[in-house]
Amino acid sequence: SIQPSVGLFFTSTPPTATPVTLKMGTKRIDIPAGARDYVVTDSFQMPVPFDLMSVYPHAHYLGKDMLVTAKFPSGETKTLLHIKRWSFHWQQDYRYAAPIPLPQGTTITMRYTYDNSDDNPDNPHHPPVRVQVGPRSVDEMANLGLQVMPKSRADAVALVEAFVARDKLEDVAVGEQRVRDMPGVAEHEAFLGGSYVEVGRFADALPWLESALRRDARLASAHNYLGGALFGLGRIPEAIPQFRQAAALSPRDERIQFNLGNALNAMGQRAAAAAAFQAAIAINPDFSEAHGNLGALLFAAGRRAEALTHLRRAVALKPDSAVAHSDLGGALAAAGELAEAMAHVRKALELRPGFPPAMENLARLQRLGVR
Repeated sequence: SIQPSVGLFFTSTPPTATPVTLKMGTKRIDIPAGARDYVVTDSFQMPVPFDLMSVYPHAHYLGKDMLVTAKFPSGETKTLLHIKRWSFHWQQDYRYAAPIPLPQGTTITMRYTYDNSDDNPDNPHHPPVRVQVGPRSVDEMANLGLQVMPKSRADAVALVEAFVARDKLEDVAVGEQRVRDMPGVAEHEAFLGGSYVEVGRFADALPWLESALRRDARLASAHNYLGGALFGLGRIPEAIPQFRQAAALSPRDERIQFNLGNALNAMGQRAAAAAAFQAAIAINPDFSEAHGNLGALLFAAGRRAEALTHLRRAVALKPDSAVAHSDLGGALAAAGELAEAMAHVRKALELRPGFPPAMENLARLQRLGVR
């Protein structure tokens, strides 16, 4: 019989560099039946330099040609991957013999071509049918994984943040397409409204979320995002009932409790806000931001020992969070633990150079003679 084993090797030396995995691609795939050369593209200009370790193309049975290129700031173009006859079974990690250094400003472009004709022997549909994006093998996908080695932790954070921001913009485009193609669907309206909230377009979000709730008042996500839109517009008293309704409909969603806590805190309802953050942590004990916000509330209330426990937990859960390090550093400084405070403030600035709260904490510590 087979007896698999796993070997774990430990070291007392921390790694000097940590790779980051990024994902390019699009969710806007709609391949007409019979289309032989349906093309999907995605490009992104990289905000920091890094070494490219490997690429991981992903498509299903209609994939035909997979091309990935890099255009350098000099104008030179380099092919990173080209599979001229794609197979569903070839979706895997393609690791380079040596890492490829890519300078800041390099644009990576993926260009995938799909064949939805009857002549494609891998087509799961004969005769062909319209195929859209989806997780099933008979649907299609267009993703590209990139494993990269940034030059510093600050570069890694900047890179991840840039990709999170572009994913949010992609969701906006997907949501706008859905409401055009299938108008009057509450879930699609809620998705678009929520996508607008994620990118800070609060006024644009309101009519879509309100319409979604008129169609289906039990959509917890729509209540939550409507609360977020109202909060973003400064209409906090109106936001709180929306968060409460969302929490009633989805009582195990820690993000809703967290949003409710932020709204209550903004209204000066400190005890109720703390209770909401505690509820979020009860649902998910590893919710870093909830620990951080609860810690800040407790510290303001003079409960320093409890506060520092939560602020330290926030850092432990998200060691690459400049916010968590800066908040802990500020609290430690106020508690008189100056050396440890400076270490966390400097870590915050290493992760996010020029981060204003950390700069303020740094100046305060330097005025106290801490170097």
